Amino acid sequence: MNIGFRKTNFTIHNNFVLINYYNFTKYGKKYFQVKIPKFFKLNKEFSYFFGLWCGDRAGGKRMGIVNQNKDILDFSESWLKKNGQNIEKILYFSELVTIPKVKYDKKFVLKTDKKGWVLSLHSNNGIFSSFFHYICRELEKFISYLDLENFFAGLFDAEGNVSLYNRSFRFACKDSEKIKIYSLYLKKVGFKTRYDGGCIIVYDLDLFYKRIYPFIKHSEKRTATKFLCTGGGEIPANIASVLDYVRSYPDCSQIEIAKALKKNKVFQELKLLCDFKYISHKGYPFRYFTNT
Repeated sequence: MNIGFRKTNFTIHNNFVLINYYNFTKYGKKYFQVKIPKFFKLNKEFSYFFGLWCGDRAGGKRMGIVNQNKDILDFSESWLKKNGQNIEKILYFSELVTIPKVKYDKKFVLKTDKKGWVLSLHSNNGIFSSFFHYICRELEKFISYLDLENFFAGLFDAEGNVSLYNRSFRFACKDSEKIKIYSLYLKKVGFKTRYDGGCIIVYDLDLFYKRIYPFIKHSEKRTATKFLCTGGGEIPANIASVLDYVRSYPDCSQIEIAKALKKNKVFQELKLLCDFKYISHKGYPFRYFTNT
């Protein structure tokens, strides 16, 4: 077996291939052993993880994902362990934020004027990572074998956005080849798509709620999707703040609400709340009050 390493050999144990090899590092020649699955079931879990990886993959030769959301991190850790991987967690955070309460093996402070943090959850398995990079390069040939609903749920959890303001779902993408492939297969699921220069956009709320929503794991995106599609469930925080103000100060105007909440506009939030019958308005300019 020749895959570019020095003195490589492998053995098969149960459902895994154990690969032993020597390679050169900055400290000299070093022995490595990694494990990869003997075969993959192209099931719903694989499809979701691959979609997630397409958007949020860890860098370099690391096999894993980079994210903040606990549900996504928990799923990814479980999937990688099922596939024989030893997990490493590296926390990256800016010096402007408090260290988040997450488990990690190493941490790095980023000197930046932006606030934020992210956890890289991965195995140090360049061979496994290379396989995923290979099928990503051959995505046009490979994607038809996947469970498309789970694949796009994973991609949405990585790169998706729920637009409450123009009532759509957006997949961020700048790669022209991927835009073509994603758009084609979203159409196979049943969606009409539009590209705005930064995102692939779908507007069919009922179809998204039926086909993609059941497989989304990101808790905040699930909340926003359910509210946008049904008006039910937990109300997203930015919408809830407007509802709370109207509840506390009935007969208020749009200008009064925006000023009190220190927002430039609240028109779209008010329209959604009216459409879902949480509030009503009277007179002109409109004065808002709750229905309960």
